[in-house]
This record gives sequence, C-alpha cells and structure tokens, in this order.
Amino acid sequence: LLFIPFGVKTIESGAFQGCSSLPSITLPESVSSIENDTFNGCSSLTSIAIPELVTSVGGYAFYGCTSLKNVTIGENVETIGEYAFSGCQTLTDITIPASLESIQGHAFDGCASLTCIDIPELVNNIDAFAFNNCKALETINIEGQIKRVNNNLFSGCEHLKSITLPQSV
Repeated sequence: LLFIPFGVKTIESGAFQGCSSLPSITLPESVSSIENDTFNGCSSLTSIAIPELVTSVGGYAFYGCTSLKNVTIGENVETIGEYAFSGCQTLTDITIPASLESIQGHAFDGCASLTCIDIPELVNNIDAFAFNNCKALETINIEGQIKRVNNNLFSGCEHLKSITLPQSV
C-alpha cells in the first residue's frame, strides 16, 4: 500500500513506473496533475480513484496495469491522454466524469475485460484506436458532441452488440 500525503499536487512523469509489486495507491485530494507514465507498468495495482482537482490524465499514465479492475475518474478531468489505460486487461469498471471533453488515441486499447462504456455529453473528440481490442466490449453509448467516428475506433471489439451515436455524427 502506498499512501501519498495531503499537500502533494503533482505526480511527476514516471514517478512509480515499473513498480510491479504495488497493489494499492491512495491519492490525496490535493493532487491536481497525473503526468505521463506515472503508474506505467504497475501490474499489481487493482484500483485507483483519480482526485477531483485533476484535469488531465497523462499519456501512458496507467499503461500496462494488467491487474487494474476499477477506475473512478474525478469530476474535473477533461482529457484522457494517449494510451492512458492501454493494456489494462482486467479493467471492468470505469466511471467517466461529465466534464470529459477528449479521449486521445489508444486510451483504452487492449482493455479486454471492459464490457460497457458511457461517453458523456461534453466529449467532442475520440481519437483513433481509442477502444481498439476491447474484446469484451458489448455496449457503448456516446452522448458527446463528436463529429466523426475515427479510424479503428472499435477495431477488434469482437462482442460489440450495441453502439449509440449522437446525431452530430
């Protein structure tokens, strides 16, 4: 268990990268920035709650966290960076806040256990390959303001049964 004390504002790039035996992290509400590669390769991490002050989850932030099952993203996150949760093979539950505006490329690539995702209304951009190889994904609801469905967005989603797109597409 890793406990980060209140007052820490930024979790710097690569701060815990490769800490493969770390099962649990508690981030204080004072954290406002999760940078690139912060928890990349923390393969024993099972859940994470991203604090309310965070506005962006950096690229590769949780890449390869193969035991990560539950993610709660704080209500002020506007951007999920490229490959942010890519390779999180056991991710089954993710709460995406209404504040989200952009999901960058490969953000959830290879999240093979994710079955359903709801994209909130403010989302105006979902980059290519964002949900690539989400093999168990059955349902996706996009309420956002996207204008197009980018290439390979749902490539490899073998069990996809239902997609709800906004009228803006």
